[in-house]
Amino acid sequence: TDDGALQIELSFDNADEAVLTARRE
Repeated sequence: TDDGALQIELSFDNADEAVLTARRE
């Protein structure tokens, strides 16, 4: 199903946010 792809996309989005947050600090 597409749910798997959605979860992967969300995981990537969360990872990107974590990287941006780490760079700010």
